[in-house]
Amino acid sequence: MTGARLDRAAVKVVTFGTGLLRTTVSPADDGGFVWRRVCGPRCPQPFSSVSSHLRRELASLGESPGTRLLIGEELVDGSRVYRPGRDRSVAHQFLFAEPEAPAFESVFRGYGALLSAVHQLPCPEDVRQPARGLVRLRHWLAGDAPLPGAAEAAEVLSARLGQDRWTVLREWCEQALDPPDPVLAHGAPGLGSLVLDPGSSTAGLLTGEDVCRAPWQFDIGWVLGELIEFRWRLPSRAGDGPAWQRLADALFEGYGRDLGEAWNRWATLRIALHQHDFAAYVGVHRRELNLYAGLLGRLIEQ
Repeated sequence: MTGARLDRAAVKVVTFGTGLLRTTVSPADDGGFVWRRVCGPRCPQPFSSVSSHLRRELASLGESPGTRLLIGEELVDGSRVYRPGRDRSVAHQFLFAEPEAPAFESVFRGYGALLSAVHQLPCPEDVRQPARGLVRLRHWLAGDAPLPGAAEAAEVLSARLGQDRWTVLREWCEQALDPPDPVLAHGAPGLGSLVLDPGSSTAGLLTGEDVCRAPWQFDIGWVLGELIEFRWRLPSRAGDGPAWQRLADALFEGYGRDLGEAWNRWATLRIALHQHDFAAYVGVHRRELNLYAGLLGRLIEQ
């Protein structure tokens, strides 16, 4: 793929995902793509419902320079459909290609501005649910994980981290679920839901599956946690360590503030949730869990 030019005959329908979420990407007649996402067979909660009022409110935000909301069309089977201009996400770009740092800084600046705009909308009365990810994390940290893989991962990680650190994680999660001033939140603004537009330095953020009430720090911490994890696992991607930091700085600049001294709390919750979700919905890899225990321990102690 080069710029906006694409050999449509070479594009195939691709399906990927886990027991939590399944995605099918197929070419659209207008030259873009159709992303259809559906809850996986072991997903514990359905997607959040997006009322027509909330859809209008989100659509009214328009586009922040660098990033725009892509609000999913809700089908009768509960799946969501999006129409971005490309067949791969920013997460895919980080994993399999050398991203262009200046373009990505613009995207992350817009990313932060867009999340800020969402958080400033009045939270509708019918949006009462907490973040689905935090609910999964709460059960896991409390020893109530229903899936064997998640229970095994909790056993490995809690033993490696020690009871004191595991308790800190539980307390952080409980506090995030009961914030004093919740906002309307995206709920899961991962880099796998951020899709670059071809031939430009803008991206669309798939939105609607996880809208919830949450602390404003939750969305920003989710993105920061993923950046920290990518930097840790893929230090050669997007340049060196300072290049990853520039993306975080651009995110905070766009949002209008950073996470302050508690930044590690929010990043740690995201990375811990990733470990739960991988173990529960993909499989348990004890070597990986032991490596992540080191990362999580360092973050908790920051």
